[in-house]
Amino acid sequence: MLRTLLISFVVAVSLNAQQFGKVQLWDVMENGKTQKIKGSLEFSAGAVSFSGKKDVAFDYAEIDKFVYERTATPRYKAGLLFAWPLLFTKGKKHFLTVHAAGDSYAVFRLHKSSYRMILTVAEAKSGHAVEREEER
Repeated sequence: MLRTLLISFVVAVSLNAQQFGKVQLWDVMENGKTQKIKGSLEFSAGAVSFSGKKDVAFDYAEIDKFVYERTATPRYKAGLLFAWPLLFTKGKKHFLTVHAAGDSYAVFRLHKSSYRMILTVAEAKSGHAVEREEER
């Protein structure tokens, strides 16, 4: 039963283009600073593309791998400003790096509500397994 549902999900995902909002492209500028560009990430039949102030696209044939990273940082400011119990919690950020042929790559910060679906769609559309590096 579960296997049938999973297969039907993968078939449905592979037929339609999937678009996800609330994604940031982290672009490194010439001066070394990181520019965060808001936009949407789309997985179509032949490519993964980002649409925002800067557009980035990779064909699935040129993608070498996907790497997912989760980082956790303490919430010091919120704990000191609002409530001390927040000192014992951590904020989590989710990143997806797309490595393509040559030295080209793109780093995307994913929203907490859609990162699982993005990882599933990336694996289904591209055929590459997403490498997971999680920081605890």
